[in-house]
Amino acid sequence: SAAAPPPRAAPKKQLGCFWFSCKGPRSALTLASKAGFYGTPLLRVLSYSPAHMWHIFAPTELSVFNYKVLWIQSGFCVLLAIMVDVITPPDLGEAQEDRQAVVLLAADSLKGLVAFIVGGFVTNVVATWKQRRTNYASLIGTSRNLLIQISSIVALTTADAAAEEQAVVREMRATLGRYVLLACEIAILKARGEMDSAAARVHLLKERLVLPEEWERMVQ
Repeated sequence: SAAAPPPRAAPKKQLGCFWFSCKGPRSALTLASKAGFYGTPLLRVLSYSPAHMWHIFAPTELSVFNYKVLWIQSGFCVLLAIMVDVITPPDLGEAQEDRQAVVLLAADSLKGLVAFIVGGFVTNVVATWKQRRTNYASLIGTSRNLLIQISSIVALTTADAAAEEQAVVREMRATLGRYVLLACEIAILKARGEMDSAAARVHLLKERLVLPEEWERMVQ
């Protein structure tokens, strides 16, 4: 008979624990550092547990407000405003009303400016992504068509041909196909700025797309 599965461990208490709440929202996040398109290391959120998003007795959302530097900057701005309010003499007349009108006008103008900047940034990012995706699809399609043409032009010989001749043709087709894939990989590495880096050499050698002596000749 099959062995019985091991008993499951009792679930740990997730809420209402003072020490757990003191750990902050970072304990509920699964983070990983991954290189971006240009090789810049970026901290990415892989997963998170909403039940663990507690910070000093209060639940917090997975948003920009979990960034501690933002709270420090906001606190500094509040302290600066308090200092300015304490140092400057009070003015409850028309000058105060004029100052409030200027601040309200600046706030309204800032709303439109922020919306314009964010909208332009999002549009630019989407257009760049679409162009990059189109170029990548074109590169993959062109490489696939070239591999098919090589396979049809450099055809295997007839069955009555010598075994050595068939081996030479197979080796030639494999070499040409490897060069096509190598050119595709080099184009992608060039877009990332890592065409002649040590990481590119390790990657190409691992994928068996280039020989050590071929790499040395390419980078010299």
